[in-house]
Amino acid sequence: MNYNLQRLRASAAIAVLLFHCVPFFERAGGSLGFLKPLIACGYAGVDLFFVLSGFIIAKGVSARHYDWTAASRFLEKRAYRIFLGYWPVLGLTVVFYMATMPERVTQVSAMTNLLLLSNRIPELVIGQAWSLSYELFFYVSFGLLALAGRRSLRSLVMGYVAVILIANLVNPELAELFVLSPFLLELFAGAVLGSVSTQHWPRIEVWVLAVAAILLLALWIAIEMRTPLMRAFVVGGAAFSLVASAELLRLRGVNGVSTLSRLGDSSYSLYLIHYQLLEAFSIFVMPVAGLKPYLPAIFCVWVGMIIGVSHLFHRVVEKPLYDFVCEFRRLGSASQTARAL
Repeated sequence: MNYNLQRLRASAAIAVLLFHCVPFFERAGGSLGFLKPLIACGYAGVDLFFVLSGFIIAKGVSARHYDWTAASRFLEKRAYRIFLGYWPVLGLTVVFYMATMPERVTQVSAMTNLLLLSNRIPELVIGQAWSLSYELFFYVSFGLLALAGRRSLRSLVMGYVAVILIANLVNPELAELFVLSPFLLELFAGAVLGSVSTQHWPRIEVWVLAVAAILLLALWIAIEMRTPLMRAFVVGGAAFSLVASAELLRLRGVNGVSTLSRLGDSSYSLYLIHYQLLEAFSIFVMPVAGLKPYLPAIFCVWVGMIIGVSHLFHRVVEKPLYDFVCEFRRLGSASQTARAL
């Protein structure tokens, strides 16, 4: 198992958490000072998730014989991975919003939310779940394209990538179309990285990739006129460099377990749960008059609690449910899948 990738997963989820923390922290009376521009770019964690997903999926597909049976098993497991973690959180979120902000539930489609049929935040009960629709589309498209064989797969992926690039260069407004979204470039970029044999990787130092990622992120912060395609290249490029660095470190024997890598296991739960818990802080804690002078400090403790609750939810709900269903369907548990990757 590549624990470096797990560290990146945890970092991506925490980055998104911190990004969403900014308005809540400021409403609590806190000030981020010079850190605000950096933390305000925490949404880049989504781009890192996309490249990571593409990389891991391609690694898994290229590591085994792939036919229609393998494709169906692959798609079934990916569906379980997404929905068995998502549905319990969706149920709890519906209960929470019905008690506090019922319009968040009554004004959206149940089917759209159950099946993740939209990438538009106003249409979703769990707003941050918008990215999951891209993940699902990628799983289906890549899983089916892989049936064409390794060589044909690369040609088909490059063809689709070219269509997205040309469409966005000709008319940037086409980025709003789901199938032409530059976010898909990040998923397929990760897949290309994961499908290339490590024997063919260039002899490049890890520090060069790390510096490239830092410079690209700095460039993104400095850019004023941003477009979705530019985000895919600049932020996605930084994510690509980080994932490549993580794999190179593993190949060179740097792959130890750490607290951050353990949090990587619960990154999906953290991604799905954190915003609702931030809203709970706003609803139940902020209005308490006696706490006002201490709200910034309490908020920091609350953020730590969110990470802890998310990890507990993963251990108690998400992972056992996924393992049970996969064992029942004889698809292998989450730990077996992790070892395979």
